[in-house]
Amino acid sequence: MSSTMRMTEQEYLDRLENLQSIVADETAGGEPGGALNSRYAALEFDLAIDYRLGRNFPRERRRMLHAIRERFDNERSRLVHLLSAGRVDEDAFRQRLQVLVDAMAARYADVLMPQEYGEFIGPATGIIARSGEELG
Repeated sequence: MSSTMRMTEQEYLDRLENLQSIVADETAGGEPGGALNSRYAALEFDLAIDYRLGRNFPRERRRMLHAIRERFDNERSRLVHLLSAGRVDEDAFRQRLQVLVDAMAARYADVLMPQEYGEFIGPATGIIARSGEELG
């Protein structure tokens, strides 16, 4: 994939800042949080794809990545709800979250070529380290 079709880091940061500004304006206007958060997450994810994989990344594969992210976000939200309701303890939460992260990484690997996977995910594929500490 041609690197000329990727955003520069500065362009990515500028567009991300602009997106955050739009969200702040819409939040002040009273748009419901859930709908706004979902739309923001999708737009932010598109920016990440443009920056890491290129603006010309195929639309169908882009949709597949979005579907994986949305499923992960929904499952993660469900787990957070279970934790906050006291239905799972922190250790069980970490274990279940790691299973979700591993599944998400595997699904991304099904969609992306090995080089693309490395460019998109990077060397660390998990959000939670096996010991339960956050990765930095």
